[in-house]
Amino acid sequence: MVEHSNGNIVVPENDSDLMDSDNEVNEKPHTVLLEAISQLGGKQRVKPPTRKEPSLQVSEFHLVKRGTGFKSDVNVNELVEVLGQRSSHAKIGRKLQSIQKKSKTLRKPLEKSLSEKIQRSLGFENVKKELGKWDAVVHKNRSSDSLSFPLNQPDSRLPTSNALIANWKAEEVEYPLSLEEMIERRKEMAKLRAVQSFQAAKAVRQKKIKSKK
Repeated sequence: MVEHSNGNIVVPENDSDLMDSDNEVNEKPHTVLLEAISQLGGKQRVKPPTRKEPSLQVSEFHLVKRGTGFKSDVNVNELVEVLGQRSSHAKIGRKLQSIQKKSKTLRKPLEKSLSEKIQRSLGFENVKKELGKWDAVVHKNRSSDSLSFPLNQPDSRLPTSNALIANWKAEEVEYPLSLEEMIERRKEMAKLRAVQSFQAAKAVRQKKIKSKK
């Protein structure tokens, strides 16, 4: 580039060629870049995969995202219509219709606090019902003049030796004993007499000790 005294600028041929080469734009990459930029503002930035050729391979990579132009939901009514087109499938279609009519939406489960409150109220009602069985007894005890506890006091006294001997004698009369039973009974009687003699001797010793004091 040369500037003359009259103010005009003369551009050499080599420099003009360089400027022309800078202004030239490759159309194909430029178009691709513009398309990519135009897609940045949309919801779907990447084009959905499309299968152009039939394939036997089925996997999650061959699925299409919802809302990309393909109908992803299948309604039961559509299935019934398709099945109704054939007489062999009409029975299945009627079953689907009956199931759809009978089907009910499940209720939303209760919150934990509300569920526990209901369980507590049911438990209270059950306990109240069980305690209500004793209302008559409680009313009778309140209206009575005096009470003795326990009401049915069992006899906690041990039977005496004379009572045991009397019972054994009665059993001997009622039920005849075999030889083995008689030997066993004699052993028991001897043991009982030994215990009685020991208790009698002990009582005598204690009596002597008390008399010395």
